[in-house]
Amino acid sequence: MDGILPGSYLAAAIDVEPYRLTGDTELMERVRAAAVGVDIHEGDTRLTLRVLRLRSFVQGPAEPALR
Repeated sequence: MDGILPGSYLAAAIDVEPYRLTGDTELMERVRAAAVGVDIHEGDTRLTLRVLRLRSFVQGPAEPALR
């Protein structure tokens, strides 16, 4: 990823689109608990993540509805 401002962040790798979690506080808490803290500085930052598998817990359409 490029263009991230320096600072402290939580990073998580998930197997669903992030917008599908916005209405489910329980799943968001799972992501937060599994997230890894990372400090971004000038230059490259290396980070290794394990994928948190949430697809089987997510309900609803795979694509956002068009209006």
